[in-house]
Amino acid sequence: MRRCISSLVLLCCILWGVHAHALVIGTGCTGSPCGNSHALIIINAEPFVGGTFIDTSGYARVVTNVGVTQSAAQVWKGTQSMEFNAGADNLSIPDDPVWTFPGDFTISVWVYVVAYPPANFYIFSQEAGIAWRLYLGPTGSTGWTIWNGGATPFAVITGAGLFPTAAWAHVEVSRVGNTGRIWIDGINRATDATAAGAAGDSAVDPSLGSGASPGVVGYYDAWTITSGGWPRSRNRSPPNRRW
Repeated sequence: MRRCISSLVLLCCILWGVHAHALVIGTGCTGSPCGNSHALIIINAEPFVGGTFIDTSGYARVVTNVGVTQSAAQVWKGTQSMEFNAGADNLSIPDDPVWTFPGDFTISVWVYVVAYPPANFYIFSQEAGIAWRLYLGPTGSTGWTIWNGGATPFAVITGAGLFPTAAWAHVEVSRVGNTGRIWIDGINRATDATAAGAAGDSAVDPSLGSGASPGVVGYYDAWTITSGGWPRSRNRSPPNRRW
C-alpha cells in the first residue's frame, strides 16, 4: 500500500513538473529550438552563408550585410569574428513593431575596438530620432538613448575610459520596469530610472554598426536581442516568452 502511494506521489510530481515547464514555455514559444523563443535575434560570426550572417533565433530574420566580412584576426569564440572595417559597414534586420520594446528587454554584443572613434559612433541602433541607439564616444564613454513613445528621450551615459580597447568587451543595455542600464563586462556602469514606456515606432531597420551616424570600427560577435531584462551574461535562463 505504501509503495502504491509513493508511486502515485512520484507520478504527480513528474506531471506537475511537466505542466510547470509547459507554463514557462508558454504560447510565445515559436521556432526551433523552442527554449530560445525569448531570443528575438541571435547573430554570431559563424555561420556565414551566401555573403551574410545568419539569425539563429527561432524567428530566423533576414540579415542584410553591407561591407561586413569574416575575420580570424581577432576572435572571441570559434574561429571567426565579424569585421567592421569602415564606418558605413553594418548588419541590419527588418523593421518590426517588436522593436518598440513594449516590455523589458536586453540588447547585447561582444566588441573588440582598437581605438576610440573621433566622435559618437554607433555600436547598434534603430535611429530615426524616435527609437534607440548605443554609441561609443571619443573619450571611451558609452551612451544609451531610447525615445519613449517618440517623445523626450532618456539617456544613460557612462564615465570616460570605461570601455576597453585592444580587448574583447561585452556590452549590453537592459530595461527592467522604469530602469535602464548599461553593462560593460558584467558591471553596471550607468543607470537611469526614467526609462518607462515603449520606444518610438521607427521605420528604419535596426542595425549593428552604422545608422544615422558612422559605426564603430572593430570586430563583433554574438549580437542578441531578448525580451525580458535578464542579460544573457548573468542569467542564462530568462523566461521563454516574447514579452
